[in-house]
Amino acid sequence: MGLGGLKTAWQRQTKDFGHTQGDKYTSLIFDNRGIGESDKPLMRYSTSEMAKDTVELLDHLEWTSSRQLHVIGISMGGMISQELALLIPCRIASLSLISTAPRLIRTIPFAENLRNRINLFMPKPLDTQIANVKRELYTAVWLAKPDETEYTVQPFPTNGDRFAAGEIAKRQDPEAFNRRGFVAQAVAAGWHHKSAVQLKELGDRVGRGRIQVVHGTEDRMITLLHGEVLLRELGGTEAGVTKAFYEGQGHVIPIEERNEFRELVERMVRKTEGSGKEDVELIVQDPLSEAAERSGAEFWMNKRTWHFAAVRARDRSFWKLKKPSGILVYRLAWKFHCNYPFICKSGTKGRGLTSMVLPNFFTKSSSKKKNPDSKDPEAETPSSEKRTASKVVRDRDRDRDRRPPSTRSSKNHRRSPPSRYDHDSHPLNLPPDERKRLSAVRAMSDQPTPMDTDQDGRASSAPSSPVPDAPGAFPTMNGANGTKEEEENHAPPPPPHKTPTSPPPQPAPPVVDPEACKATGNKFFKAKEYEKAIKEYTKAIEADPKTPTYRSNRAAALMSANRFSEALEDARAAVDMEPDNKKSLLRLARVYTSLGQPQEALNVYARILPPVSAADTAAAKSMQQHVQQAEEQLRTGASGSLALHALDQAEKGLGPRVDTPRRWKLMKGEAYLKMGNVNALGDAQNVAMSILRSNNQDPEALVLRGRALYAQGDNEKAIQHFRQALSCDPDFKDAVKYLRMVQKLDRMKEEGNALFKSGKYQQA
Repeated sequence: MGLGGLKTAWQRQTKDFGHTQGDKYTSLIFDNRGIGESDKPLMRYSTSEMAKDTVELLDHLEWTSSRQLHVIGISMGGMISQELALLIPCRIASLSLISTAPRLIRTIPFAENLRNRINLFMPKPLDTQIANVKRELYTAVWLAKPDETEYTVQPFPTNGDRFAAGEIAKRQDPEAFNRRGFVAQAVAAGWHHKSAVQLKELGDRVGRGRIQVVHGTEDRMITLLHGEVLLRELGGTEAGVTKAFYEGQGHVIPIEERNEFRELVERMVRKTEGSGKEDVELIVQDPLSEAAERSGAEFWMNKRTWHFAAVRARDRSFWKLKKPSGILVYRLAWKFHCNYPFICKSGTKGRGLTSMVLPNFFTKSSSKKKNPDSKDPEAETPSSEKRTASKVVRDRDRDRDRRPPSTRSSKNHRRSPPSRYDHDSHPLNLPPDERKRLSAVRAMSDQPTPMDTDQDGRASSAPSSPVPDAPGAFPTMNGANGTKEEEENHAPPPPPHKTPTSPPPQPAPPVVDPEACKATGNKFFKAKEYEKAIKEYTKAIEADPKTPTYRSNRAAALMSANRFSEALEDARAAVDMEPDNKKSLLRLARVYTSLGQPQEALNVYARILPPVSAADTAAAKSMQQHVQQAEEQLRTGASGSLALHALDQAEKGLGPRVDTPRRWKLMKGEAYLKMGNVNALGDAQNVAMSILRSNNQDPEALVLRGRALYAQGDNEKAIQHFRQALSCDPDFKDAVKYLRMVQKLDRMKEEGNALFKSGKYQQA
């Protein structure tokens, strides 16, 4: 099961296979670590470790036959199934990977992705959490359908209501669902990573004909791109992998398309039943014992009780809940030096006892103290390689000492013995006679000779600093007039004291040609590579920020990339620079329409001369008409359904990924309140919360939620919301009106109760 999912979410499939077809199938469902009835240890989870949990459970049940298991994994469960297939490929008869990914691929800008990740862990009201999960997991069509689940109890009005009730029950049970386990599972899913090489190995070892990739095209939780990458890196349909992409489906295909999913699994079962057991070569490596001995790995034991449910109905009578009677003991190898994990076959000390080495991110450094009495043979006797290396170094040093002094150009520089003074000392710290000698040496060394070709230092290949251990490391004057006694008595010159100079001027940055960048951006735009086009137009703007064409072109690229808010800024800037440019005005009007601002769009169209055609203004006029119809229905109509319909029509003119304008959301909330039924009141609260997530001090949204709570009978919370709205805007009349109304109602209710208790029933 996926992130935060209980084993009971598979109840439809356990009925379809383990109950209805109990003579053919035995179903096994269980809670992953961190959720439900399984333990929730405080440690870092990973999909590889969770797969090993599954292997131990299978070993305990003695489900160890070759090609026995038909594995179905959805979302994070699909990630665990990938790891499981690499651990026990020979046991898997078929592998169904549903709405999952080989690794998480960022399909939105970095800032938005970071905001979404942070928002995932922000505390929210329960109804907001459930509304968000419903939107991410299921399609709106399925949520609105009547609940047709075959239960003896009364069904819920819609599928969405059933899901919400189940989520409330789960989240209010701290034993089944807590934040610690959920966050640990989220870390495991977020860090799951299977490379193309690993997926190729998976396909080779399991057999591509046994694998199917299932995904919905409208999946918001794990987008279709992830399923396409998974299918491609497994080898694709041409290599035998089954592709099942459902048009218009969301994340939870087994629930939304229950019958089709059952048939899909059954087809895969029939397909693999005819495959031989020896059609896939299995490569088994068992180097743990030797590797552990080499690396000094140390083992530790951990005991944990694993609860699971095996739904069996071979006798077609009822569903049985089975739990293991004993404690599953498993053994982990804590990794010290190994840089890769090993997997070895089951141990002999008990059923389900498995040895394994944890991955690299669990490494620890071993700090064992050496016994002073113990002897290290390697330290006492160097290896042959070390002895050879030492001999080479000694021979090289001996040859260097025997070499005669090297020549530098045509000057025969003769070497002097080391000076009695410190060469690194500043000249002003030396005695006066030494300073005079050094000055003379410096003056003579600066005199050019006809054969000097490297006096400026550019042609010299000699090192800039002398080697202090080499004799004669510092050259003296030209040796024509020098004597042996002078060479022995004269010390070499120390490095001259130089005044620090300013760094050399840096080369000027290359000049950017804005027209060339614009031309490149146009090519990318025509090729529909909008992000690259945006970068080129940005370079042109930075080089010449006063040319409106570059701004207008970038606005067009941003619109095509569905980044309408940024496009609005560029379109406005282009119009400000060139107010009468028809193309820039048209672009600005279209951005306004895509953002749900039809009146502003029509105002811009009115500025264009000659006037634009009716086709250009049709989208903005249609949007404005639908919004006006919704306003009229809310003002005069008795039902809000017509207003909702008008707003839905208006939303069709919005750009892709553009959020519904705040005013439209408030109108929707008003329409839901007019409808007044239980579902509509819940939808009104969801609308209010979607606005409050952006601004929790919005007085109109607070009043909207307060009215919904009042309609649901929760007067106390309603009053709190009205008071909070007044604290944000003391002059907000609606907040004052509804606060007084609810307070008056509470007073009348109390008076009526008092009259009723005193026997004055008529007055009550």
